[in-house]
Amino acid sequence: MYVPVRLILVVFFISCTSKSSAQQTACVDSSTVFLLQAGNSRITIQRSIALVDSGVFIVGLIRDETLTDTSLFIARLDKLNNILFSKKLTGIKGSTRKILQCNNGDILLGVIEIDQSLPIFFVFRFTINGDIAWQKRLQENTNMPSLNNNVSFEMTEAPDNNFYIGLTDDIETDYLNGVNTSYYHIYKIALV
Repeated sequence: MYVPVRLILVVFFISCTSKSSAQQTACVDSSTVFLLQAGNSRITIQRSIALVDSGVFIVGLIRDETLTDTSLFIARLDKLNNILFSKKLTGIKGSTRKILQCNNGDILLGVIEIDQSLPIFFVFRFTINGDIAWQKRLQENTNMPSLNNNVSFEMTEAPDNNFYIGLTDDIETDYLNGVNTSYYHIYKIALV
């Protein structure tokens, strides 16, 4: 379930000059400032990705009254920095770890939610218009919390359009002797 979120867009341009034609100066040719109107909520942008069409897909976190009352939001800008949509994803919590544009233009999002110190891994697939195509919870083989929530999350799409997801986490397996064990999880999501 998503709730529309209103964004206000302000664009300004900065020009750059170069002292000689042989020397090139890197410059910012445009900057976008947008205001997410969310009342008293706090907003954090967690990840963004440049899209094939030169647009940008943004994922962030909206924190309401308490630290635990959070939801994700997504937004998309076109190549001219116009806001195409922004949506609050009510009930979807967690920290965005990875974002990927699929071969067909859809967006794949890897999210980790912490529930009583245990990481819970989710993968969401959004259409280019921000609608949820599907979501999957990845099953963990461990029942112990990761050290310092130190979890890596990688995703890739193979030429056959199957998705491969790799997760690693470090778990303290022998507290008395300070022994840590790294666990590696590989998932394949095949589209049927």
